[in-house]
Amino acid sequence: MFLERFRRGKETTTHHVEHTDHDHNEVDEAFHLAETKLGRKKLLVAAAGNVALLGMSAATAAKGNADSTWIETVHNFGDTSYYIIPWLATIKSHLHSTEALTWMRRTSFAAGSLAVTSMATSVYETITHGAQHPEAFSAPAQFAFALGNAAIALYVAKQPGEATIDKAAVRHAKNDARTSVVAGIGNALALAYAPLNAISSLVVGTMTAKAEYTTVREATEALGQLNSDDIAS
Repeated sequence: MFLERFRRGKETTTHHVEHTDHDHNEVDEAFHLAETKLGRKKLLVAAAGNVALLGMSAATAAKGNADSTWIETVHNFGDTSYYIIPWLATIKSHLHSTEALTWMRRTSFAAGSLAVTSMATSVYETITHGAQHPEAFSAPAQFAFALGNAAIALYVAKQPGEATIDKAAVRHAKNDARTSVVAGIGNALALAYAPLNAISSLVVGTMTAKAEYTTVREATEALGQLNSDDIAS
């Protein structure tokens, strides 16, 4: 039942492709993912990579007392949902553009909101319980995550598509690589000065929220264009 929300018939998707490409010279948001091997493969590889990073960063955040790594974990969870659900929905049927964009917008909004909440929690805990040093292993672990995120970013940026979903995937991957580096630096500096644990989480959270809400805005604009096309047709 859940995946049915993301499924429509081939005629509907083809209609969007013909109408959009012929009349408006724009790329259909879902057809690229549902019909091209590269589009589907990108989603799957990015999802698998994020699942692995999700588990490792969650363990590091829990055992390493690293606030910025916790925000990384929240962000990885959002990214995993964003990548894997559209991919699953394309296994047996076509993914309708509107449903794909709606899912992306909801997931990105949730991830951005969780990042902001995590930032507030980190500051609150620091004020009420005092700043705490992260464990030493959290810094090198975070830099290792940065390498993993950079590899994902390089992969999804290879032959980038023109659809909103493709552009968002590249943005998310690049942002993950950057925030992982920042979190690694923050964890390292916080070993010497504990308040930097919370400060680095604010920086990472802000970068994450900005990237997520940019995706929300672009998805909203794309949805508006699709709705306009439907009305015009």
